[in-house]
Amino acid sequence: MFLLADGMSEAERSFASAQARSGLGGVLSALDCRWVNHPAAMSRAEYKPVQLRAARECGLTIPATLITNNPGAVLAFADEVAGPIVCKPIASPVLVEDGTLKVVYTHRVTEDDLADLRGIETTAHMFQAWVDKLYEVRLTVVGERLLAAKVHTGSDNAHIDWRSDYRSLSYEATETPADVTNAVKRLMNVLGLRFAALDFIVSSDRHWTFLEENPCGQWDWIQHHTGLPIAESIADELQGIT
Repeated sequence: MFLLADGMSEAERSFASAQARSGLGGVLSALDCRWVNHPAAMSRAEYKPVQLRAARECGLTIPATLITNNPGAVLAFADEVAGPIVCKPIASPVLVEDGTLKVVYTHRVTEDDLADLRGIETTAHMFQAWVDKLYEVRLTVVGERLLAAKVHTGSDNAHIDWRSDYRSLSYEATETPADVTNAVKRLMNVLGLRFAALDFIVSSDRHWTFLEENPCGQWDWIQHHTGLPIAESIADELQGIT
């Protein structure tokens, strides 16, 4: 822990904090040890454009995607998709305002939204083609192990973004198709990750569509509901047991 002295100016505190981050982060990153995950790999893999491009190149299906702050581009994208689209955060959906934790959930874009896109210029937004789902899958990858759980949504809000209504969800362990397994293993190798939580949509024809991966995604609640041995797999990975 670094202790910033009383009386330091804002510029001095900012400088000292940056030095501390670089010093500690640099030392940790230089360690020749087993990482789950290495900080540099994890930082890069958090970028949605990086993971989406890598997923497609590794053989996974991804939704048509646009990242922009240009209203005209949004309208053109909606015309090109010729079907429903959604808008979602491109980074963490969590913000704290006046001491209150808030979450920005995936939003299904309406005709009224498209008619009034004021505010789009403020920052980057991610738009994707809506993929209707039979269910979703949370796939937890630990080393060479793939631990998949179906996520069934029980409300309209959860059908759009299951994080918006956890109480409506039910879970069951499932298997990952061979083609998805092989593509995910390639993806993990390309991104340099040993652990990640990946989200997929499974449509009525049983086709898997990749949405995102989180290199430090939560997993305990999935193990609790399904019995999947995620904690045991992480312990084995940390010990180098395959």
